[in-house]
Amino acid sequence: MENNSTQTIGFGKSQHETLDEGRGVSAGIYNLIMGGFVLYGIVVNIIMCMTCTNLAMAMNPIVLIVGYIILVIAGTAVIHRSRSTVIRFVGYNMIVIPLGLVLSVIVSTYGGVGAAVVQQAFLYTGIITAAMVMLSIAFPKFFSRIGGILFGCLLGMILAFVITWIMGINTIIFAYFGAALFSLYIGYDFWRAQQYAPTVGNAILCACEIYVDMVNLFLRLLEILGAGKSSK
Repeated sequence: MENNSTQTIGFGKSQHETLDEGRGVSAGIYNLIMGGFVLYGIVVNIIMCMTCTNLAMAMNPIVLIVGYIILVIAGTAVIHRSRSTVIRFVGYNMIVIPLGLVLSVIVSTYGGVGAAVVQQAFLYTGIITAAMVMLSIAFPKFFSRIGGILFGCLLGMILAFVITWIMGINTIIFAYFGAALFSLYIGYDFWRAQQYAPTVGNAILCACEIYVDMVNLFLRLLEILGAGKSSK
């Protein structure tokens, strides 16, 4: 499995609000629950990267990738279509668990969880996430206006990569562009989370969006830092 900026985790961005059957909570509790689910996904992935690498490496790459794509698409559909909090959590895990297997393979090529470059990418992802959340709170009008621009840039990046891949061109520019794009997506998706009814089910939905943004940011930072290490 190649380590390059084509690895864009997740499939599209929902542009409509989704309601669920749960009771409302306060805004503060809602954001705490959302952060807890984001942390849950990250912790599960870290544990899987530490324990499931051999399993992931032993799997047929085609089976791993096809299975991952199918489960992520299904999980995304479940999260956005169901109004049940429990079912949304199941859908979230349908994304987190197969993604953990894919990350196990990718992270292992950089030396595993204990490698300095992996830990550095993880640290920078956390710092950027915190910064983008604070910027989203400070400048909500800005983030409310950039959803369409970000989605257009995402499609453009994917199209440009496909073209360069067909031409046999491999460039680190996509990693830098992707890191900037998914950093902004974190701020945008946090802003968007505040537009939903503050329920546990919606906290899961929004946590999934932010979690996917963070994973994509982590992969770009890992590629950038990995390239920097290899060039020395």
